[in-house]
Parts: sequence; C-alpha cells; structure tokens
Amino acid sequence: MRYQIKFSKTEAMRFTGHLDLHTTLERTMRRANLPLVYSEGFTPRPKLSLASALPLGYTSEAEVAEFWLKEDMPIEQVAQAIHQSSPPGIVLQETRTAPPEAPKLQNSLTSAKFRVTLTDAHPGLEKNVRELLSADSLPRVKIRKGKKKTYDLRELVYAIDMLPQNDKGQQQLMLHLRAEPSATGRPDDVLETLGIDPLTTRIHRTGLIF
Repeated sequence: MRYQIKFSKTEAMRFTGHLDLHTTLERTMRRANLPLVYSEGFTPRPKLSLASALPLGYTSEAEVAEFWLKEDMPIEQVAQAIHQSSPPGIVLQETRTAPPEAPKLQNSLTSAKFRVTLTDAHPGLEKNVRELLSADSLPRVKIRKGKKKTYDLRELVYAIDMLPQNDKGQQQLMLHLRAEPSATGRPDDVLETLGIDPLTTRIHRTGLIF
C-alpha cells in the first residue's frame, strides 16, 4: 500500500541536510513499527522518497514524502504511529494514501513557493524585483561535475511578490519558482540576482505544487 505524508521541518531541524532528513524519516518509520516495504539487493532500504530536496538552512511547512507498507493499515493508525515516533523538528500535518500507479512525487512536482525574510535592509528591493521580472532572459552559468552549463534563470521564476514587513520590521518576499526534474529554480540564485546575500536571509518553503 502506498502512503504519503505532509510535514513541517521546523527550526529544530533547520541545519539538517536532505540526506540526513531522509535518514531521520527512515528511523522514524522504524520506531513506529510500520511494516515497511524494502528495496532488493545487498543493502535493502525502506521504499521511501521525498518530493523535493530542501537545502540546508531552510525550514518548511510543505514537505511531502511517500512510502510503501506491506499491508493495508488505517490512515489514523499510521498517522498516530508516525506522530508518536517523530523527533523534534518534524511536525506531521497530514497522512493519506495514493494510487499505486500514480506518478512518483518527484515527477509530478511542478513548482515551489518560498517566503524569504531579509535580516538586512534593502531600500532598492522593489526596483530590483521589477527589473528581474521585466527581463527577457537572465543567462547564468553553473558548474556540475566539473562541467559548465548555461541556463536561463528567468525561465525558472514564475513570480516574486513583496510581502508586508514582519513584526520585527524586516522585509519579506514570496518566491514562486519552477521545480521540475530538469528545471528547478533555486532561491539562492534569485536572491543573488537581486543583490541579496542569501546568508543574510531566512528561507521557509510554504508550498509544493503538483
């Protein structure tokens, strides 16, 4: 049986990377004594996957993972077992089943939304946002496995909205970025294009769109 969970990654796990988060979820499922389906081979692993990697230092209220169980269990029972076994930093929001024939989460994901809080003031932020959005293209170069690859950042940005300042008077942005397997926009790249050091921001994923 195929199950999916939606959960928050809170401040307590902010500096837990993607691979460690995956391992944490595996351990959570084992502590919950769920009848997990394992992969075949010399090193069997639980059949568990996350919809999208969340960069180190980010928090989220929209993470989605899926896993398979050997037997059909009531949603409420699965949810309670996971909730009771989850470590600080993971907050379960929803548990549901999914059709076995449905596409993998990674293949059905189309975009993601991020709320960015700026710890430093940027007086020209609104102007910079307008200029980015009005650009026909934003050629960029990234290096992967020692090879240079050119891409257009503008094609990866669906929207950037100015949000009201928070209760500390800090500026905030909402980024809506493409998140397909072969075309994923990174908040860090967008912020650098806006003249903002990503290390001076707090980034929180608010939604995954499938």
